[in-house]
Amino acid sequence: MDDKQLFHEILRITHIQYEFKNPLQDPREALKQEYIKLKGEIMLGNDNPEIVEELKT
Repeated sequence: MDDKQLFHEILRITHIQYEFKNPLQDPREALKQEYIKLKGEIMLGNDNPEIVEELKT
């Protein structure tokens, strides 16, 4: 069982998930969305060196 599954199992058992007003966001999701945005800009022809550098890091 990985950490995410264990965390959700603990929340389910303790019913703590009802205490949160907003669902917990996975920090990797924000990074993934930023990557998709930058990749889309490159695919559309925006080859700004700053965007290319940010995509590489």
